[in-house]
Amino acid sequence: MPNNSNQTGGGKRYTRQAIIVNDFYQMPSFLIAGEFAGDRLSNNARVLYTLLLERHKLSVKNGWLNENGEVFNYFKREEMEAQLGLSERTALKIMHELINCSLVEETHQGLNMPNKIYLLAPAIDDSANAAPYLDNETNNGGD
Repeated sequence: MPNNSNQTGGGKRYTRQAIIVNDFYQMPSFLIAGEFAGDRLSNNARVLYTLLLERHKLSVKNGWLNENGEVFNYFKREEMEAQLGLSERTALKIMHELINCSLVEETHQGLNMPNKIYLLAPAIDDSANAAPYLDNETNNGGD
């Protein structure tokens, strides 16, 4: 008798629904560890950084690289506000927060041109204690 289910060899095929609802943003663990643990960085800033990081895929696809091969994003403030449900003032505050924490750099291109947004990863000195960044027990609230 033919098998009309979506199973083959013990596995289950992905459906369109499963793919759509199982698409995730990956937040870098350093955003809640080490120097960024606690209230040093707001959750809004963490989410915005994560969205900007995800947009790197679009940037690479579109060839948005500078002369040094560094990837940049275009993300208008209005888009940030709409996507995150924030006011203009709050979106501006969050971008300044990321800039002040050395996680984002913006370069202005001129009149009516969008800013280029570069993401930065924290520089961790070789002599610095790496445990806060690597210890999942600490990062996940373990004892």
